[in-house]
Amino acid sequence: MTLAAGCHATLERWRADVAVRLALAGNPNVGKSSLFNWLTGMGVATANYPGKTVEVALATTRFKGQEIGIMDLPGTYALGSTAEDQWVARQALLDGKPDAVVAVVDATRLERHLYLPLQLLDMGLPLVIALNLVDEAWRSGLRIDHLRLGRLLGVPVVPTVAIRGQGLDRLMEVALEEARQSGRISTPRYGRDIEEAISALAEGLVKSGAPLPWGLPARAVAVLLLEDDEAALEWAASLPGGGEIVAQSRAAASQIAE
Repeated sequence: MTLAAGCHATLERWRADVAVRLALAGNPNVGKSSLFNWLTGMGVATANYPGKTVEVALATTRFKGQEIGIMDLPGTYALGSTAEDQWVARQALLDGKPDAVVAVVDATRLERHLYLPLQLLDMGLPLVIALNLVDEAWRSGLRIDHLRLGRLLGVPVVPTVAIRGQGLDRLMEVALEEARQSGRISTPRYGRDIEEAISALAEGLVKSGAPLPWGLPARAVAVLLLEDDEAALEWAASLPGGGEIVAQSRAAASQIAE
């Protein structure tokens, strides 16, 4: 068995062992590991992709009598295809196919931490935001209206203090509810010029008839192409007539930038 096959086998076993699967995502040092440890305790397995030193932690937990799989992604600021932590986090999401993702953000530096949740939404993933470190935010004089933030993003936002376990029961309840309604996806909407480019690219991808990569929706692939994502561009270039798709995406990105 190759290393890659071994990693896929580990994720497949994790998927098969439980009925509901959640992934934890977040920037480094947001308290994600504290949340993972609080939820799971002992019995953690790890999965490695070949040539990568960054690990994905896998565990199971019980909540209100239900067995739940928890996947702890490496801390990362984005889901690109070049940096190792970004690549591993994204690939584990695509391979593990969680029913919902819990994005842990730092309430004291919220403006820096919303990029990753928006990327997760762009990928078409059901999402819950754990607004962590709210106690530190309060001590700093910050008051975040988590209900309004949730309405703006179109996803539930749950205040937490993971290191003390505060808010985690509510977080699990909301995450399980989102997992059960996995067909309900909130999609960020950008400016008209960007939306027109995304729509045109997505339409072209659908018309090409080619199976879309990683099981992603056409809109998600179009966004990756506009972001000049290396893996997405490589996939597009491999298609019959793929050179035209790549050229279209680069021209659209250039026009948006201008």
